[in-house]
Amino acid sequence: MPNALQTLEDYWAAATEPRPLVIFGAGRWGRVWAGVAAGARGSGEGVALIARSNLDDTLAWQAGNARLAGAVVTSDAEAALRDLGSGGSALIASRPGDHIRDLEMCLRAGVPSLVEKPFSADPAASARLAQRAADAGLVFGLGVEFSLLPELHALGEVLGSWSGTATLHWEDPDAEVRHGHVKRTHDEISLLDDILPHALSIFGVIAGSEPDWRMEQASERGVRSGQLSLREGERTFRLFASKAMPERTRRLEIDCRDGRNFVLDFARAPARLARAGQAVALEPRFNALSSTLRLELGAWFRALDGDRPAIVADLNTHIAMHARLRELLA
Repeated sequence: MPNALQTLEDYWAAATEPRPLVIFGAGRWGRVWAGVAAGARGSGEGVALIARSNLDDTLAWQAGNARLAGAVVTSDAEAALRDLGSGGSALIASRPGDHIRDLEMCLRAGVPSLVEKPFSADPAASARLAQRAADAGLVFGLGVEFSLLPELHALGEVLGSWSGTATLHWEDPDAEVRHGHVKRTHDEISLLDDILPHALSIFGVIAGSEPDWRMEQASERGVRSGQLSLREGERTFRLFASKAMPERTRRLEIDCRDGRNFVLDFARAPARLARAGQAVALEPRFNALSSTLRLELGAWFRALDGDRPAIVADLNTHIAMHARLRELLA
């Protein structure tokens, strides 16, 4: 369900708190996260980046980024967790096939962890680990940045109660460059494994409280495209995904049975929301919330304080839907 603007603003402010943070994975995405955390708090102090296989390259990268001068770059994950300090947490940005290994390490160390989507390459292993964390009273969450997109939450407020069809188009070109590096393909997960968490979290914002998802269909055409459909009450939610298109597309279309229709285009910042083809004017305060990753980091910090943002509360649903996806694709 949508968050109030005040909640998103609180997440934005929370990200500035200098809480100790260990980031697993010093590839493209781990480095992006290190930059987000350092940028929000004003320095790299308190941030540790685990570079198991590319330490020298990561140290050279750090040397060229002044705001990360206070961060720790190391290949010793266990030492980083031991030195984490009170109130610290981990962010797992390693490749999906390594998530369980890294989360196991955090679980043994008693460190709460936010893991980038998908939770792991194996939904059964995900479910077991999530249960162990819950039994230990340890907070685990799932990183799905676009679930914090301010314009999406504004759309949720405008929509209110609705029925009809929501369609998400998620398309990328081959060898897309994002944040200065070519996006990597991980062969341990399929295209839909990768995009399902984004789709489910985006749909969750407009579906209302505690949606009862039913995945009815899923199919993939090789490794380059796929689609799926879910039902929730009287509403249909569809995803069309591809990584072989001419340009990047991120578009959510909603056709309501009462005749209303909306399009949210978030392929580029700022996102654009339209109703019946006309731009929807949003509260100007939304404009200041310009980074979904910073909002996600703040939501995670609030989860550590005992709040239940969707990135934490919906974890088991994401894992169950991943398992259902694997059934349909088998």
